[in-house]
Amino acid sequence: MLGEYLKKYRLSKNLTQEQMAKLLSIRQCSYSLYENNKLKPGITMINRIAKLLEVEPSFIRNLLW
Repeated sequence: MLGEYLKKYRLSKNLTQEQMAKLLSIRQCSYSLYENNKLKPGITMINRIAKLLEVEPSFIRNLLW
């Protein structure tokens, strides 16, 4: 579920996975794992994603469970 949201947001902002990863200071392959629901972000990354998406971290956490 988180992956779908991340992809939808990224596309709405006309960003590539590479650009999104750069904004999060991670590698593109790591970001791809989040979008494909193969890796769950830790609390630090959840906070960074939430800040980038301008949402509450709890919103991102709720998408994980």
